[in-house]
Amino acid sequence: MIGGAIGSTVGDGDGRLVAILVGSAIGAIVGREIGRDLDDSDRACMGHALELARDGDWVRWDGGRKGLEFALRPDGGYERDGRECRNFTLELEDGGQSWREPGRACRVAEGEWRLM
Repeated sequence: MIGGAIGSTVGDGDGRLVAILVGSAIGAIVGREIGRDLDDSDRACMGHALELARDGDWVRWDGGRKGLEFALRPDGGYERDGRECRNFTLELEDGGQSWREPGRACRVAEGEWRLM
């Protein structure tokens, strides 16, 4: 799949999909500085945060190398073309430098979110 996608399952082995975040141009959507450092694990964390976190609650995770940390805060939902969508703020801290970018994603299927 172009742009990468990651999924995860939860539950009692039923294989139910929880969250996938897909997007072919993530750097252009959430900012070049943040987009270049996102890998599939980070996209999974973003998808889980969009699927499960309450508005205003920060979800933080380690970016997989020393000094790289991410945080996502859902900032409110809306409907677009009959789909549930969420605004969010994504933060990146990398070796003492930090970036903050707004973004939007819409659910396109159960547990699947696409950056808008």
